[in-house]
Formats: sequence, C-alpha cells, structure tokens
Amino acid sequence: MAFPVLCFYGDLVRTRESYDKLTTTTAAGLKNGYFRDLLLVDSGGRAIRLTDARKLRGIGPFFGYNIFMNQRIKVELEPVINF
Repeated sequence: MAFPVLCFYGDLVRTRESYDKLTTTTAAGLKNGYFRDLLLVDSGGRAIRLTDARKLRGIGPFFGYNIFMNQRIKVELEPVINF
C-alpha cells in the first residue's frame, strides 16, 4: 500500500499519511465501527476494503487514557478483501 491513502467511511473521506497514523485511533472510534467496511484507496489507485480492526494496546502515558477517560489506541487491521 502506497501512502497517503484516502479513507472512505460512510459519507466521510479522510486522508492518512502513514500506516502508523492509519492504525492509531481512539477506543470510542473503534467501538463506533470506524474500521468496519472501511474503503482505503492508496496513492497508486489500488483499493482495499477492511472488514474491521481490533485493539492491540493503549498509546502514551496512563495506557493512553486522557482526562475525559477516552483512550488512544493502536489497532490491528482485520482481514482485508482486495478488489
């Protein structure tokens, strides 16, 4: 996959500059299904659809928790379907 990538989620389109930024999110984002059926289009024009992602670990001090009790986490992308 060539970065940057476009991430299509519902009506939203976002860009991610690196694999590290793609796999860093919040626990709330993962719980709300951000990675479920996410379509990624890389800068070479290849498309990959993710089925989901799973939490690996918290990132940062206090295991990634902030004062609002949300957690920054690193995720592993679940099996992908190339088309």
